[in-house]
Amino acid sequence: MIPQEHLREYLLRKTKAMFAEYGVDSMDSIGCYLIFNEDEFSQFPMSASEFVEIDIIEETAYLHGVQILSDDYAEDIYMPIGVVQC
Repeated sequence: MIPQEHLREYLLRKTKAMFAEYGVDSMDSIGCYLIFNEDEFSQFPMSASEFVEIDIIEETAYLHGVQILSDDYAEDIYMPIGVVQC
């Protein structure tokens, strides 16, 4: 269960869009989501990720990365972070 409601709703919309795009009805065939806590930063696979970006979802910043595990399976990783505005 994803405790942050805004992230849960965002991922539900994203999942429905991926299902339509790839013609599937289960994450089993395309990938999974990993939700890390801020204190799990050392476990975030920064160097092994296809890309890493900062996503702002309803005023909360998340470090978002995608780790490709095979031709048709990837881990989509989210971790809340603090962003300092300059």
